Amino acid sequence: MTARCGVPSILKFGRRHHEAPDIGCSCGIYASRSLDVTERPRPAWPPPCVVGTVALWGTVIEHELGWRGRWAYPARLGLVCSMCAWFEPGPGTPTAVHAFAGRFYALCDVHRGGIQVPDGRRTRPTGLDPRVLQARLLDAYAVDLVPIDSVRSLFRRRRTPEPPAYVPSIRVVPLEDDDR
Repeated sequence: MTARCGVPSILKFGRRHHEAPDIGCSCGIYASRSLDVTERPRPAWPPPCVVGTVALWGTVIEHELGWRGRWAYPARLGLVCSMCAWFEPGPGTPTAVHAFAGRFYALCDVHRGGIQVPDGRRTRPTGLDPRVLQARLLDAYAVDLVPIDSVRSLFRRRRTPEPPAYVPSIRVVPLEDDDR
């Protein structure tokens, strides 16, 4: 992956063109020192279900909580439950795969009911085994698996607070009786 400055052109008026990352801008590919310092905002769309380590090179700017780099490639990857990783505590180990808008989302037993976006659309079960999805991921990037124990702290973090009612946010879909 190659970073580029994403500042809209209207906001660049009077500013010099630069390659990402630049010390005077917030552009670049971000990497944190650990999962414990990763910010967990409540997004309006389902979050990623992959965590891991990354190799950064080119221009790399170090910060208190991590780095911003010009180029990045995954070094190790692991499939985790999207909801456990970004919203609320849980086991973290995927047992089901759902799909939404052409993307896959791994979910654990606690969250296997799915994810619902603000307009009512929700993820649907695919029947795909999470181990198959993880194997495809590792094959595609030709990297090693990140050990689940090294990311377990992510699943023990406190629940992400609910946003105000006027901010759209995804929701966990409760399991229905026939899903249990």
